[in-house]
Amino acid sequence: DVQPVFDTIAKAARELCRAKSANVFTYDGELVHLASFEIENPEYIEDLRQFFPRPPSRDTAVLRAILTRTVVAIPDVLADKEYRLGAHASAGGFRSVLAVPLIREGNAIGGIAVGRVEPGPFPDVQIALLQAFADQAISAIETVRLFKELEARTTDLTRSVGELKALGEVGQAVSSTLELETVLSTIVSRAAQLAGMDGGSIWEYDETREQFSLHATDRLPDELVEVLRATPIQKGEGALGRLAVTSEP
Repeated sequence: DVQPVFDTIAKAARELCRAKSANVFTYDGELVHLASFEIENPEYIEDLRQFFPRPPSRDTAVLRAILTRTVVAIPDVLADKEYRLGAHASAGGFRSVLAVPLIREGNAIGGIAVGRVEPGPFPDVQIALLQAFADQAISAIETVRLFKELEARTTDLTRSVGELKALGEVGQAVSSTLELETVLSTIVSRAAQLAGMDGGSIWEYDETREQFSLHATDRLPDELVEVLRATPIQKGEGALGRLAVTSEP
């Protein structure tokens, strides 16, 4: 879970940069989302929640940093004509803002911003510190991404192993017995299992009568099987048979 990392970064950034507020943002390629915040004034928190998510722009320091993929320092938000939240800066209790983007493989994936009470430039040591926090955030995001990829691959591999096992069981049934009923029962059972269904059936087509007749089933209610066997299904020419799998609503 990457959230505890974001929360820790926001808290540490605020303390070590002696800032009034510190926020961590993520960017999904379209919109910038507020991921974590350390702010004293709850009214300003509501302002931020209403302002985000939104696309990268020059409206705020972090949106500007994500848009340009560069460090953005605003000495005085009230003097910056492009700063959209300038009118609400007093609610946040800050005048100067520093933002660094989170860059992975040349692409912006988020940002970190801190705001100070007093206007003025930020010292190089604070800029370097915030960039170090950005590196930690990127590392956390990358770890989660890799874990999800591994989890997806494991799921795919597990599914592939299950499919191979089912095919092997069908092949074994075909090679080990001449009883058609045993082979068909194995096939419909494994088909329903792999499809995640609650039951299945195999139908045989009689070209002379031009109709389907139930041949093998898996986990279907006995009363339904009796009805299906008693009422063959008419079908047009060209069909040899069909396998059906069903799922309960």
